[in-house]
Amino acid sequence: MPRTPLRSTSSNRTSRKELEPFQRGIIVGRFLAGQKKADIQREMNLPYTTIQTTIATYQSSTTGTSSPRIGRPEILSDADKRYILLQIKRGPFIKTEDICKLLEMPISTRTIARMLKESGYGHWRAQKRPQLTEEIAKLRYEWAYVRKDWTHEQWSKVIWSDECSVELGKGKKNQWVWRLNHFNEKWKKKHIIPYTKGKGISIMIWAAIWGGSHTEIYQMSRDEESARRGYSSQSYLKLIEDYLPAIWESGMEFMQDNAPIHTANIIKNWFDEHGIPLVHWPPYSPDLNPIEHAWAKLKERIYILYPDLELFNGTKEQLKEQFYMAMEDAWESLGQEYFDGLVRSMENRVNAVLEAKGWYTHY
Repeated sequence: MPRTPLRSTSSNRTSRKELEPFQRGIIVGRFLAGQKKADIQREMNLPYTTIQTTIATYQSSTTGTSSPRIGRPEILSDADKRYILLQIKRGPFIKTEDICKLLEMPISTRTIARMLKESGYGHWRAQKRPQLTEEIAKLRYEWAYVRKDWTHEQWSKVIWSDECSVELGKGKKNQWVWRLNHFNEKWKKKHIIPYTKGKGISIMIWAAIWGGSHTEIYQMSRDEESARRGYSSQSYLKLIEDYLPAIWESGMEFMQDNAPIHTANIIKNWFDEHGIPLVHWPPYSPDLNPIEHAWAKLKERIYILYPDLELFNGTKEQLKEQFYMAMEDAWESLGQEYFDGLVRSMENRVNAVLEAKGWYTHY
């Protein structure tokens, strides 16, 4: 008999229900008459496993009926559950109400959610990451593969740099409160963390870390001649001219991402003239830059050290000066051991990129 190709899995749901006694009798009767199970299955249009189970039950029982089921009968059959799991695998962002519509049966979203939880699925907030493509993932993988055997000493000779805009009032760690599970309790004064209206104060800072040391944080200057008085390659050039020669030593590499102010010709020429080698950086790879993790820690630490910073009375310029001083203290309070830990994480970061084939990691 010629072999036929396997059929593709259908997304149509197959309903399953308990067989009537007369159906069981027909199956057993045909089997006793010598008919093959496959022929019975085809003629009665029932799943093959149903035919097998019915005959096995007859052979091991004197009644030919199923054993009484204990407890409340399940709303969802095994086939329903398999169908739901198939939809989740095909579209992990599908909503439970949409699954209910696909099932075409009276069932609540809570039942769907409970069944998924029992199957090991949780409903989590999706993580956001920079948009990657096949080409970018390949570049990330190649970058990591070349460095997969690097030692801690080699990672320590890379100067990891980055900029960050720190805004007054942003970055505080979430606080939790004990209260009754009543809606009105949520809005009681004693359960609220008040905040003041933002005064539009933000500071662009730059810093760098490497094995055994780190820079202070430096405030970047706006380019008054640029179209929007923002931060330009001229702003960046002034910063590296003032600070980088003092920290760079022979045998070290300098890491910067692919921001436009870093890739301008005047910046490339400056590094060439000073003989400072740059790390060839894969695009959209903040997870490979260990200093990125320091920014969130810095913002949290500011309000641990200065919880009443926003309540400072004074002019906007005075508040901005106080904010920057608090930032400097918070940065130094992180300690060299913390920065060294970030550098030591590079081996795990590289392995994570390799395991993800260049795609997203948890860093």
